[in-house]
Amino acid sequence: WSDAQVFGTTPHIRRSDAAGHVVDDLVSQGLIGAAGVALDLDNGKVYWVDSGAGTIRRADLDGSNGELVIGGLFLPQGVAIDSINEKVYWAGTGQDLFSVAIRRANFDGTEVQDVITYPCCGGPTLYNLALDTVHGKLYWRDTRLYRSNLDGTDAEELPPVMDEPEGGLAIDAAGGKVYWADGDVLRANLDGTSIEIVVPTA
Repeated sequence: WSDAQVFGTTPHIRRSDAAGHVVDDLVSQGLIGAAGVALDLDNGKVYWVDSGAGTIRRADLDGSNGELVIGGLFLPQGVAIDSINEKVYWAGTGQDLFSVAIRRANFDGTEVQDVITYPCCGGPTLYNLALDTVHGKLYWRDTRLYRSNLDGTDAEELPPVMDEPEGGLAIDAAGGKVYWADGDVLRANLDGTSIEIVVPTA
């Protein structure tokens, strides 16, 4: 996960064991505003977005061999990985700087393209996205849940309505579920139906 810089603290990319007892700092140098982390387990890589630096970077899972994937971005946010097609997806400002978009590029940073685009005013506030590469779908959220094909075609709005735009989003393709945080942790079928609370607010 990423810890943002707050009140003079140093931002980090961190990991822990499943119980949360052992916490390691993977990346603690050169971060300005870490705003999303994604794993490429097929290739043994961790990717992160630095919204302050306008970059997407990656490293080995132990934090070594860090490298720049894409630079020169304006306020990028969440990140997701398609290891099958070797694509990295992120949310942020679109190509024309007057739009918000979900964008993607090859793993080497080439062929950057807008996949989903909205006007800068009046569209969703894009923070979090997730991929279902088994079924070839891209999901994103603000106070609604949306999905499309991986290339942005056949975009649709799904039933869930949320109070906050910035909560997390994750896909369990094998189990046929989409999970999100909105105070409680909730889940639904991949088409957004059969919404249920998984972890209620304490």
